[in-house]
Amino acid sequence: MRKTLWIGLALLVGTLPTLVTQAQEVESKVIDGAYERQRTLNRRVIPYPYLREADVFWERRVWRDIHVKRNENLYADKMNLIFAYPRRPLSQVLWEAVTSGEVTAYDILDDEFTTPLTPAEVIARYTKTDTVWSIDPLTGEEVQQIIETTFQPEYVSKYRLKEDWIFDKQRSMMYPRIIGILPYYYEPDKQEAFAMFWLYYPDLRPILVNEEVFNIKNDSYRPSWDDIFQSRMFSSVIVKVSNVYDRMIQDYLTGLDALYEAERIKNMIIDKEQFLWSY
Repeated sequence: MRKTLWIGLALLVGTLPTLVTQAQEVESKVIDGAYERQRTLNRRVIPYPYLREADVFWERRVWRDIHVKRNENLYADKMNLIFAYPRRPLSQVLWEAVTSGEVTAYDILDDEFTTPLTPAEVIARYTKTDTVWSIDPLTGEEVQQIIETTFQPEYVSKYRLKEDWIFDKQRSMMYPRIIGILPYYYEPDKQEAFAMFWLYYPDLRPILVNEEVFNIKNDSYRPSWDDIFQSRMFSSVIVKVSNVYDRMIQDYLTGLDALYEAERIKNMIIDKEQFLWSY
């Protein structure tokens, strides 16, 4: 009897990985809602209107930060809550796109997309192995355990956008074109957020256009991440504008003075459009 019991346990343990794998692969066979959502999944990227260099009357490069969290528990801006929606945050979308090879990540050595990273290199940077000591409850002895931690989407605290503001004289309008996105990863042990990798935004658009974003006011329509960025539905702070010294605002101003400088740059762009429209 005892021998039979041990054989049964061994067989059960041997089949556990298979059972777990099958449980993970099984998808729900019912519709989670009153109808099946297909609008966002079937969308395609709307290409930008063709822009000739001769039609660019004025241009300025701007870098801005979208703050998602100030720390682990405090969100930065109510408008940016959607970026940290726990069921499907933007950080998770970007991480899956990079690690699956759908989008190329670029090293932070510069912001000109010169040094591509492989998915394996990105995963290795955010996979840490720690050794801890614990007490074995059966023997009471101190044993060594190896714990492996990987990327956690909730630790992405902000995103930096690199974009060009252009006045198109052919269409008589000012508009931005996002060039790249740089997520920042918060490390609790260092109490600081560090740059992860640059992503080329035109390569991201086919992925972002099929990813739903939580709509605070209406569940029947949920925009895509591409809609959010193209419609400028976020709060941000300018941290740099192209300048002869190639320096960030924080390199010459701090505190409120830095915020005033960011506001001055924003107003400068708005005023430039008004000036070009004046006769």
